[in-house]
Amino acid sequence: MAYHYRMEHREVASLPRINCVTGNLGIKFIKPTPMGVPLTLRAKVEGEVGRKTRVICEVYAGDVLTAIGDSVFVRVDTEQLAAVAHSR
Repeated sequence: MAYHYRMEHREVASLPRINCVTGNLGIKFIKPTPMGVPLTLRAKVEGEVGRKTRVICEVYAGDVLTAIGDSVFVRVDTEQLAAVAHSR
């Protein structure tokens, strides 16, 4: 959602709100991710097509890459979703 705010040159959480839902979430586990140590997350937007945004996120324990997330988020109009849900 922050990406969409930036693309519209708006402050995060400014009105009207921008909302997204998870369209796809994939995780590739590279190595065990230890507990009790600081983790670093590095994420970048890989592409945008219409309302869909692909985000790649890497998880590091120190300098060791332990997992990669590959996700697609879909921008939605929550008022429209609520209207459809209540009309059923």
